[in-house]
Amino acid sequence: MHRSKIPYNWSTYYDYDNAPNEQIKLDGVLDESTKKIYEALDKTHKIQTSLTNHIMEKNKNWMEEDDVHWKYEGGMDWLNYSKKQFIIRELHATR
Repeated sequence: MHRSKIPYNWSTYYDYDNAPNEQIKLDGVLDESTKKIYEALDKTHKIQTSLTNHIMEKNKNWMEEDDVHWKYEGGMDWLNYSKKQFIIRELHATR
């Protein structure tokens, strides 16, 4: 199977191999064809932690009540935690 060569550091909304909570386990399971595509990706440049997994591990209060969407504070915490893995020239995050 051919592995994609993604020339950028990249991440996913949550870790598809380790869903961070029960709601995402219910809603976010990959079907067989999508799972094959995900497994075929070259993960050499994948950011070490996924956004939602990071938030659930650090502070569950940064998640909305639906346990799927995250709040600004959580997103910024993940970005600051992961920023050394990104190539960022200028970061202008506003609320």
